[in-house]
Amino acid sequence: MSKKRRANNEGTLRLRDDGRWEARVPLENGKTNSIYSRSQRELIARLNALKSDAKKGLPTAPERLTLGQFLTDWLEKHVKPSVRPRTYDSYAATVRLHIEPTLGRTRLARLQPTDIHTMITSKRASGLSSTSVRYILSVLRIALGRAVKWGIVARNVATLVDAPKLEQREQQPLSLEDARAFLRSIEGDRLEPLFVVTLTLGLRQGEVLGLRWQDVDLETSEVNVRKQLQKVDGKYELVEPKTKRSRRRLSLPQPAVEALRKQRTMQREDHLANGRGGDWNMLDLVFTSTIGTPFDRSNVTHRFQSALAKAGIQKSPFHNLRHTCATFQFAMGASVREVMEQLGHDRSQTTLDIYGHILEAARRESAVRMEAALYCS
Repeated sequence: MSKKRRANNEGTLRLRDDGRWEARVPLENGKTNSIYSRSQRELIARLNALKSDAKKGLPTAPERLTLGQFLTDWLEKHVKPSVRPRTYDSYAATVRLHIEPTLGRTRLARLQPTDIHTMITSKRASGLSSTSVRYILSVLRIALGRAVKWGIVARNVATLVDAPKLEQREQQPLSLEDARAFLRSIEGDRLEPLFVVTLTLGLRQGEVLGLRWQDVDLETSEVNVRKQLQKVDGKYELVEPKTKRSRRRLSLPQPAVEALRKQRTMQREDHLANGRGGDWNMLDLVFTSTIGTPFDRSNVTHRFQSALAKAGIQKSPFHNLRHTCATFQFAMGASVREVMEQLGHDRSQTTLDIYGHILEAARRESAVRMEAALYCS
């Protein structure tokens, strides 16, 4: 049996047989919650802080609840039912790979800003980019914000931690020479129409893979971007774009019109050769496999890398086709507003943040042309 001892002016403390001090804190539901410490002084300080919070009407987190346990509950009860599948997967992966291994066993009631600061510092030291570390901190802030709303903790300690300074990386779009070499390398390739449409319209990968024939009008040379293709629980689904501005109507340049006509002919031939009755292309997708099923993202990316290698171009993310489209538009004199609408950005500032260096180069070139026109014979 543990031996009870009273601290000065504290009748709620006792020294346990294992050498730890224990204090019992009353909860709103009439039950009590035990808190522990190796130091009597530390336990009294924590107990006084909890009593102070209680007087202010602030909540007290269960002593034994760990951050990892809370995050598991948060992901299943709040995140999964309320966000897009890819967002849930991203949050869950961030928790599993970064937060849980470092802070998962930390008691939620004891989590301090210094704990989180130490975590993000170690992540940066391990080689993670500032963007990745900022995202980890953002996920933790969102989760702990929910803990505050649920009345589990009194404050969101993650908001007290400074995020690492964002290191804006300049995009590396294809040059005009490389873009032409790339187009030559994909001539006759099954995915040629997909690559041409992506390059000329600046679509995201999910947008081009989720493009439907009902959204394409080859007579007026227009296309409506309304859906994205995502894999949810092992099945392909068409989901709404992430933001309102992602839903947009775009004009098709002639190469894209020709590519889509070629795709329609090829798809009809596939249907005749490999059709499976009513199962053929049930989502009405523009780009499908030979048996009418959606393309897998990783397979498309792999084919893209093969095409780059064939053209003698260094490895590049599929997303760079989108950046290349934007760069060419700026080079042809498009405004920030026009490029923003083409890409489906929510704000013009987003476009400026990504492509500001390109605009600066264009301004310098314009000044040189002006000088040449006025003063050079």
